[in-house]
Amino acid sequence: MEDSATVRVGDAKSLTTNRERVDRDLGDRFEFEFTGQYQAWRDLSLSTLYKYGFKLEDRISGHQGFPTQLLEQDTASTEQIYIIRANYSTLALYRGGRFPLPLDIALSYRDRFAGSGPRNGGSPSQVLKTRYIGLRVQVIF
Repeated sequence: MEDSATVRVGDAKSLTTNRERVDRDLGDRFEFEFTGQYQAWRDLSLSTLYKYGFKLEDRISGHQGFPTQLLEQDTASTEQIYIIRANYSTLALYRGGRFPLPLDIALSYRDRFAGSGPRNGGSPSQVLKTRYIGLRVQVIF
């Protein structure tokens, strides 16, 4: 994605008040997912998902001769996530008249367990080691 922005540009040795309108080519993002599902019973399925994502380094160019290399440093990032999910559906029981509501219930565990990248809030590496359990109850109508 290409855009332009006004940024503070200088060297690593001193603070600067130099501002310049620079052209930015933000690094592309890629994600690869692998998933598998096992139908344990008619109403219960188990699934796993693994995701590897990465972002390429940003390219920044200025027009006034200020050093823009520092703005490009550490803009690449990676992340790895897995999700394990159990899904139970009462749809077949509902159709057979043996359950009052057509529900879909899912319980999942998600873990972002590895990655690398810059030390800014938008980087996946800053939310590493996040784990959570999710519960979804859905009424189908």
